[in-house]
Amino acid sequence: MRTGHAGGWVFAVALLLAFAGGCRTPAPMPVLDPEKAPAPPLSSEAQARAAALSYFAQGLLDEQNRRFESALSNYVAAAALDPEEDDLRLRIALGLLHQRRAAEAVDVMEALCRRQPRSERVLRWTAMINRAADRMDRVEAIYRELIKLNPASPEAYLELAALLVRQEREKEAQVLLEKAQDIVQPPTEVLRLLAGLYAQQAAKAASPAEEKPPRDAAIQALERARAASPEDLSVLFQLGDLYLAAEDMENAIGCFEDIEKRTPDNLLIKQKLALSLLAVGNKDRAIAKLEELSQRQPDNAKLYYYLGELYEEKGDLEKALFQYVLAQKAAPEDPTPFLKRALMQLEDLQQPEKAAQTLLEGMEKLPDDPRLEEMLAYVYYGQKRYREALPYFRRLHEGVELGQPGPVTPTFYLHYALAAQGAGELDEAVSRLQHAITENPALLETYFLYSVQQRQDGQIRQSAELLGKLEAQQADNPLLPYYQGLLHSATQDYPAAAAAFGRAEKLAAAEPDLHTPWNAQFYFWYGAAVERSGDLKRAEELLGRCLELDPEHAEALNYLAYMWAEQEVRLDEALSYVQKALADKPDNAAFVDTLGWIYFKQGRYDQALEQLSRAAELLPDDATITDHLGDVLRKTGKPEEALARWKRAFVLDPETKSLAEKLTERGVDLAPLRQEAEEWKARKEAERAADENTDDPGPSADPAAPPPDARPEP
Repeated sequence: MRTGHAGGWVFAVALLLAFAGGCRTPAPMPVLDPEKAPAPPLSSEAQARAAALSYFAQGLLDEQNRRFESALSNYVAAAALDPEEDDLRLRIALGLLHQRRAAEAVDVMEALCRRQPRSERVLRWTAMINRAADRMDRVEAIYRELIKLNPASPEAYLELAALLVRQEREKEAQVLLEKAQDIVQPPTEVLRLLAGLYAQQAAKAASPAEEKPPRDAAIQALERARAASPEDLSVLFQLGDLYLAAEDMENAIGCFEDIEKRTPDNLLIKQKLALSLLAVGNKDRAIAKLEELSQRQPDNAKLYYYLGELYEEKGDLEKALFQYVLAQKAAPEDPTPFLKRALMQLEDLQQPEKAAQTLLEGMEKLPDDPRLEEMLAYVYYGQKRYREALPYFRRLHEGVELGQPGPVTPTFYLHYALAAQGAGELDEAVSRLQHAITENPALLETYFLYSVQQRQDGQIRQSAELLGKLEAQQADNPLLPYYQGLLHSATQDYPAAAAAFGRAEKLAAAEPDLHTPWNAQFYFWYGAAVERSGDLKRAEELLGRCLELDPEHAEALNYLAYMWAEQEVRLDEALSYVQKALADKPDNAAFVDTLGWIYFKQGRYDQALEQLSRAAELLPDDATITDHLGDVLRKTGKPEEALARWKRAFVLDPETKSLAEKLTERGVDLAPLRQEAEEWKARKEAERAADENTDDPGPSADPAAPPPDARPEP
């Protein structure tokens, strides 16, 4: 394995790996001409190379399969047969390091280094192994040797300087880089690191007088870096920040304007100067400097823009709005001031109508700017004015179809789909949602999260219908029926949920390598939907599958326990299950209710009363818990208290037939209770409506997490 044939050797390794990956036994080599005599046998040197190659290939396979000890053995065997192959030495050293045999790894590389003392590649490898072994003196010596071998290369200077800084030898690092700045090509990275050391020195200064010289030196170094690499935006950012620290606003603005010229459509960069000005620590002083500069440059729109940002951060929104108006007059072709004004009106002033007016004004002056249209679409969308938002979403989409610049926000097509759905254009919503998830499949989960948090069952059903239409177009995507099942469960359409989960399960079985959420949670929801559809045996199987995957799944343990209690079967096992669930979640009202209900079914009424009373304290507005408490009160000789509980349970859920029967048998007039139930429901709906006007707390981290009271229907 000499250097001269390394390329062919690597190609041969690739062939061996291809054979090894495809089957256990390599296919026989084809004979092109059977009449010809076989090739002469390999020489001893060729046989050694072939054997070394075989060991090396096996070592690579061992590494891929994380069999590191075997890999090291194969590399050592290959090196014995081909001692001059450098790559093998590195592989052996790395293998030794993996086994925490650092001293041996260093010995391997040092031996190679002695054999090839002027090889930069070997020296770098040796430095790397010594650094991993924490032999920093030797690492430093190697970097100094690399500098002697190739003084014009910046890499060794940078590595050595970084090492010195880590050892708190900043002054030595500074001297090294000051020497290197006039030698290396290109000098950009050396100058950048040198400027950082100067800036760090300035930050530690005890007085402004001591701070100025190192800061000026940092600026000078970055100006040289800027000249050497004029396209490097990070240098401009660093330089701008240093000028700001020096309160040299004119040069700072020059740096950031240079950045803006290179990235004119990036609104985040437009905010950089203002945010950096705030870092100076004195808003009033920054504003005064910019006001003074704007008087000298009245046509510089960016100065007004930056002033607007500063006033906004200071909380003076009226002055901020005025500065954006001035910016718009100074640069009538720039949409940014309109966008900033509208954003302030929308978010800070809570004036969506004024925000819409500002954007419409901007569109009159700049009719071909899609950013204004996009933001107006979002303003209308945020107000749930979907029919007004939809034309702007459509125009932006049509522009993209014609090759115009695309939307700014990455979730544009998701919001377009939601706007179309809100406007009742379901087919258009399906098309746009398909577009969204084609670009980013994760947006399907985002759509589900949005849908499941809607307040009205009708909206959730509409989302399930939309996913059904999309499933008809993408019949191989198991996530579509999976999310439909969850949405149907949310609206208590359990037969539809069970059917959807069944379709998802079949698709998952057909594509076992597909990344899908077929975990314990899936089987919990599937089992719950099947149980509430009336198939108790199948539900028990699915919930059992859930517990096979997650034996600690508290909701599934409780669900099965409650099912058995309702059927009055396996009560001892049910008791064990719910006690295990309560060990995980001791204050879960549904679990406490199940425990009390099992005691009730076992005739242990005093214990049942204790647990059901506690459940009612934890969840006082739950009809099932209140009904159960009434039952146990009757059994413990408290019929009046039992009747009061049943009446309350009926108000909470007047559709429960068993409650109506209990009350009717005892001569209770249900009409007043139904009226009370309507009033209670109206109050709850009013509270929910009020909640819609508060900030959305955002989706749960686990979109399919069961609610705390998940249990079978009584």
